[in-house]
Amino acid sequence: MSESTVRCIEIQDMEPQIFKALLLFIYTDMLPPTDNHNSQGLDEDIMAQYLIVAADRCNLDRLRLICEERLAKKICSDNMVMTQVLAAQHNCQQLKEICLDYISSSKILHSFTETDEFASFMVSCPSIYKELLRKVDSNRRT
Repeated sequence: MSESTVRCIEIQDMEPQIFKALLLFIYTDMLPPTDNHNSQGLDEDIMAQYLIVAADRCNLDRLRLICEERLAKKICSDNMVMTQVLAAQHNCQQLKEICLDYISSSKILHSFTETDEFASFMVSCPSIYKELLRKVDSNRRT
């Protein structure tokens, strides 16, 4: 292993403040304090998004679930598509279902389908779009 011969190991594709939060979680089973901006200057929602990516990369299921719960509490029209895509990319089944439930609600869906973002969503995320259609169809049947 090269790690035993090198004094410094470079972590690729992860911001230092995210790595610091990841280490804090690994060693203490805690996350940085959750005021609107943590001590590293990141909004807690953005921190949770980055930590989901890191948790998926490092197979830290508990961290991923904690971050999913944080993001699920804050789903709104402004972040629903981005959150849904993040959930789909990083195996966040719980968050993915919550996003689909939110987006497929009739009031949200109606306003969403009238936006440019919806057209982009259909083209760039066809598998998620198909899941949304199945969810809407299922909701109509019940």
